[in-house]
Amino acid sequence: MKLKISIVVIALAAGIAFMALSSINKDARKFFQVNEFQEELKKNPDIADKNLILLGNVKEGSIRKSGIEADFVMELKGESLTVHHNGRNILPDGFLDGAQITVEGKYDNQKNIFVSDKVMAKCASKYQAGKDKQL
Repeated sequence: MKLKISIVVIALAAGIAFMALSSINKDARKFFQVNEFQEELKKNPDIADKNLILLGNVKEGSIRKSGIEADFVMELKGESLTVHHNGRNILPDGFLDGAQITVEGKYDNQKNIFVSDKVMAKCASKYQAGKDKQL
């Protein structure tokens, strides 16, 4: 009787561990700066199939909005990447020319663009005290 219970407990524990490890690998996101991503893509084209987070700056004059979607160019350290935001999440107020942004999504090899589900913008002016501002 104890042997049967032990086998069931071990089987359940193994099943739970397997599900936890599978979901971690499936949903894991890789983080790159735009310039690092371009280098990694040349070395490892399979990276396009992964969930990615990219950091860069919005190129001046590149934002083109169409309803809830937007197309723009991210750049950092001399490298650039075209991004299509699919509108699943609303663009933040800080999404402006020159803003430092982070995008989440996947790279589309066929179209040579990054398709983002989420855009986050850093608004440095909210966190930096100016000469005439008091903390």
